[in-house]
Amino acid sequence: MTTKNELPDIFKNVQVNEQLNLLEQKALNIISDMSKQYVEWTTNDVLKLKKLMEQIYLLTDTEQETLIRNDLYRTAHDIKGQGTTFDYPLMSDLGAHICALIKTTSSFKKHHLDIISKDIDDMLLVLTKKLQGDGGQLGANISNRLQTEN
Repeated sequence: MTTKNELPDIFKNVQVNEQLNLLEQKALNIISDMSKQYVEWTTNDVLKLKKLMEQIYLLTDTEQETLIRNDLYRTAHDIKGQGTTFDYPLMSDLGAHICALIKTTSSFKKHHLDIISKDIDDMLLVLTKKLQGDGGQLGANISNRLQTEN
């Protein structure tokens, strides 16, 4: 929490400090309300990723690459950006893993698609089991796989 001493001189008065406390509390309340909805809306995003992967496996190289680099990347990037905010860092890690694989792969082979599919399956596991924080042993297993699989 911001204290009066951390504010620039122009803002150092009790009224501003009280206003900051109210704004901070409102922000925390909004994040708390959104956290309750996080699993639901992110599950929808992950199911979208699963459907995209089903299509990707059926497409030719150019069509496949377009879908991967556009729709799949964008959705994985959104998941990456939201996870930590709602205490689901594994979701951020999985999203980051997909994004990094997409960015560093010049030509997608079945091996790459299988890794992305596994990441998506793990996303569903994290959400279904509500693996917040480090996710315990399941989270450790996922983290270890992410560190060793490219």
